[in-house]
Amino acid sequence: MLRKIERSALKENMRFSAPVFFDDGVYMLVNEGIPIHKRELDALERWDIPYVLTAGSEVKDGEELPEPEELEELVDDTFEVSEGYNNKRSGIEEHNPLSGEQITKLPEVLKKSALYTAYEGLINKLDVVFAMIKNRQEIKAHAVDGIVNDLFNLVKTERVSMVGFILGGSVTGKDLAKNGVNSAIISMIIADSFRIPDVHLTRIITGALLHDVGMLRINDSILNKEGRLSEDETTLIQSHTVYGYKIIVDNLFYPEEVGHIAARHHERWDGKGYPSGISGRQIDTASRIVSAADAFEAMVSPRSYRNSMLGYDAMKNLVADNARRFDPDIVKAMIQNMGIYPIGSIVLMNNSVIARVIEACPQTPLRPKIKVLIDEFGQVFPDNKGDIIDLKTNRNLFIVRAVNPSESRKAPGVK
Repeated sequence: MLRKIERSALKENMRFSAPVFFDDGVYMLVNEGIPIHKRELDALERWDIPYVLTAGSEVKDGEELPEPEELEELVDDTFEVSEGYNNKRSGIEEHNPLSGEQITKLPEVLKKSALYTAYEGLINKLDVVFAMIKNRQEIKAHAVDGIVNDLFNLVKTERVSMVGFILGGSVTGKDLAKNGVNSAIISMIIADSFRIPDVHLTRIITGALLHDVGMLRINDSILNKEGRLSEDETTLIQSHTVYGYKIIVDNLFYPEEVGHIAARHHERWDGKGYPSGISGRQIDTASRIVSAADAFEAMVSPRSYRNSMLGYDAMKNLVADNARRFDPDIVKAMIQNMGIYPIGSIVLMNNSVIARVIEACPQTPLRPKIKVLIDEFGQVFPDNKGDIIDLKTNRNLFIVRAVNPSESRKAPGVK
């Protein structure tokens, strides 16, 4: 819970056990454990800031910082203070960014690295499988098994890059196949954190790839309809879960464990989902994992009818769900393994550096490893040659906010 501290009560060298924010509850004045210096006090007076906000308490000289808060509390406080930022009071000069393509796409994407080509190939192969299913052509399970095996090996060895491709990729169209592959990548990362045996892990990957396969049995006129669906049309859309189960079990001959993922990925933790309205641990673990992974993927991927959402905002939405749709343990595992600022996110640092998150830290999800895209002097590093900074060990730097690459920024001194 954030509390107010009047400006007049702040003194030089005061430290707090949690970050201290300006009165708008958005930008940090100082991070936890960092002394307040005269320059911060002068800034508060110059900008006429009457008070600051913090969830912590004052740390006296010689005292150690308390142990970190539970993850849920940490995340709640972080997201609470990040709503509705106000640039007028940030005091942070923002730079002219890289070109839109450079900043939104990873260098591996721009250069079509072998790894990115392999990721793109997974989507293309799954798209071919889906086309055959849609046209009711005979298809063997081994066609899907090959994609599962390739994806399994890629995520095992290149997890960071594969997650980065979800946010910074360039595949257009093929939405169903892309959603399947991306959901499978996220699902595998979540499931692997629970130490699920490989044989069950591959079944979760298979179910994630095929979780929406039942959509191929829904008439295109309904799927592409503009405007509100009728009650009957909504019922037809929801029937894709049943169609998906039948395709997976009856046509592809996968075990029911895989079919249940398609059947149950729209069930909710609170029991208000479909088709059966089951709740909590009545829903199998695999289906709960794929449900959260699918929701995150849908939020961060652009669609013909809307823009994509920042990875940070997607994580915030999952946390704000508050155990309605999603198993909170699954959401917690996502944050620990992908970060509050997911891999591939663009972030603004407190020293005006613009960077890309390249690795999450499960122990400190607010302090990932980053690579500099634009340094504090406005120098651009377009070829992935910027410094790598581990925020877990560099306590003087912290993330101010996630950056939408489409924002317009000016370099210092540029009119």
